[in-house]
Amino acid sequence: MDFDLINKKCKELRDNTVAKNSKKIYASSQQRFLSWVVENKPELLPADFNTMMRSGGVGTGKNELRLTLKRILEKREIKPLIFENLKAEDFIGWIVTLEKGDGRQLSFSCFNGHRAALFNLFRDYGEPMTKNLENELSLHFKGLKRTVALDTSRGMLRIKKGKDPLSFEMYSFLGMTTLRLSSKDLLFSRTFMIISWNLMCRSSNAISIRYGHMEFLNDSLGVYFSHMKNDQIGERPRDPRHIYANPLKPEICPILALAIYWAIFSFDCSSDQLFQGNNQYERFRKSFQHLFKHEDISSVLIRKGLNPENIGTHSMRKGAATFCSSGSTACPSSTSIHLRAGWSLGGVQNTYLRYEAAGDQYVGRVVSGLPLDSFEFSILPPHFSHSSSDIVKKAIQVVYPDMPLSLYGIGEMALASLVYHLPFLRSTLPNGHRLFNCSLFLDIDLLKSLSMNVKCGYRSKTIVASGIPPHVNILSQMKDLKEQAISTLEKIEENRHTVVKDIINELEKRAIGAETVTYDGLSNMIMSCLEESGLLNKNKIDDSQSEIEKEPNFYVWNDGYHRLPQEYVIPDGGVKEVWLLWTHGSRESNIPPLKYVKPSDFNIQNQRKRYSELKFLCNMIDEEISQKGLNNRMETIEASIETFTEVRSVVEVSSQTRTSRSRRRGQISWRTVVNILRRK
Repeated sequence: MDFDLINKKCKELRDNTVAKNSKKIYASSQQRFLSWVVENKPELLPADFNTMMRSGGVGTGKNELRLTLKRILEKREIKPLIFENLKAEDFIGWIVTLEKGDGRQLSFSCFNGHRAALFNLFRDYGEPMTKNLENELSLHFKGLKRTVALDTSRGMLRIKKGKDPLSFEMYSFLGMTTLRLSSKDLLFSRTFMIISWNLMCRSSNAISIRYGHMEFLNDSLGVYFSHMKNDQIGERPRDPRHIYANPLKPEICPILALAIYWAIFSFDCSSDQLFQGNNQYERFRKSFQHLFKHEDISSVLIRKGLNPENIGTHSMRKGAATFCSSGSTACPSSTSIHLRAGWSLGGVQNTYLRYEAAGDQYVGRVVSGLPLDSFEFSILPPHFSHSSSDIVKKAIQVVYPDMPLSLYGIGEMALASLVYHLPFLRSTLPNGHRLFNCSLFLDIDLLKSLSMNVKCGYRSKTIVASGIPPHVNILSQMKDLKEQAISTLEKIEENRHTVVKDIINELEKRAIGAETVTYDGLSNMIMSCLEESGLLNKNKIDDSQSEIEKEPNFYVWNDGYHRLPQEYVIPDGGVKEVWLLWTHGSRESNIPPLKYVKPSDFNIQNQRKRYSELKFLCNMIDEEISQKGLNNRMETIEASIETFTEVRSVVEVSSQTRTSRSRRRGQISWRTVVNILRRK
């Protein structure tokens, strides 16, 4: 037997008792403490470590010392401390010297983190902490906690703990603001923010969502978590968290956010992560900090008295929980909110206080922003009728190619939201937004068919509303009674007009029989004569109501005719999107296929260079299509996408960069692909 391999696996299991992020935090704290010990308490260092220092193994600089300590802690061959000689006063002496970069005092939670790192140092080296040391540390930290509280009351420390909760008003404002921006990072950040808010989860849980963790649940989207901060070994039951659409506020609708995210970014067959990439937490944090520097957003934050530095990934979780638990006098139960947020309820959890779908469904509807004091709380998500199933299946293949089969139910819900909210999106988004370059907007006929079959309301033959509390049902019944009363009054009014009209007609007939000329009789006679002469056509169609298809035409600028508008810019996006523009153009924007235009059709010099790059890319695809004999399969958008799927390997890039980092292939720009291909 290979005992070296067995020992290695045993060591890995032992090390796996602490999460990777916690290890990094502990290691940093331990290095700082040990470097302080080297400088101030050398008597606590073991003899072999002192020997190594005297022999020149450790540099005199602080960074060199930290690197050496890092190597020692990773190998665990040399003990960095004489553990039995360590006293509480030694550790607290280091603690009181710590401060932030700007000279301010640390919070008590930071001090607690350093104490946890010390406990972990003892565990890693198999050294038992004496009861006396443990008690002394506890007493010192009790006094430290009181000191921090007094300093806070004197204004020396920030009174709030952690990040500020994001209010629902601010959340809605950020949802609308980021919707109008088409930056690749902000498209990701917006989806991440909305999903995190609705799941009420930690950022680590949102980052770890995979397609296999998502499920279509009648009128909602279900997301499962297998690992949480307070469930490191996965002992809790696997129950879905329900996410609901909000057709009343599309700027924060999570289903619409996913629909836009998937429409713009392609699915990468090599990854099943919802948010692809190595460090999506840092990507989101940096993107939002950059967003808060925007003039319009920073002015709103200042007016609200908010500091951008105090808003982070945890602000969504805090804000969603606060809004759900105290945003109304008819809030969901605290148990349902605790279970959804993943907070521990002690020993009674999963024994006396268990998960029930109805409770989480209610929380899901509330946190989505649906109005709790209105019958509109029970609104259903946009959905397609059963008669349009073939059209929908075709549309999913066009709009979301490479979507896993397990996501088709969610994909149908997302596509319905995208089609239903088209009027809102057209009036809200700028004309050059990346969404309008996706394949759905290139196939006008398909878009019309979907628009005719999408529905949204409060009753449906195909889906049933879930998570509706009793008072909303009462409000819905009151609404029905009101509508019935209004309908009855309208019928009474209609009958009154009918009776009066019949009486007038009878009087007219008697007047005509008495050979008396009346206004109505004369008017009817004139209209009858006009119809007989053909001068009046009742079947004439109003030209303003007839839809005229747009055809690509010429534009006049710089004293010449051109196939493109003067300010036209080749859009950013994936390879598939620009190749479809190359072969089919955009009827929505009245742009012809780009393969038929010339460099002189671009007024901007930089765009002529970009057109050369696009031509290089699309010619590679066209040559592959010609070699495989697929030229006759590109009459429709759907056929063109199928053709592209067969030949896309010619322009596919590696799933890893030259520095071995994972590449987000589903979100990579076509210009980046050109640069990579040209380097080859």
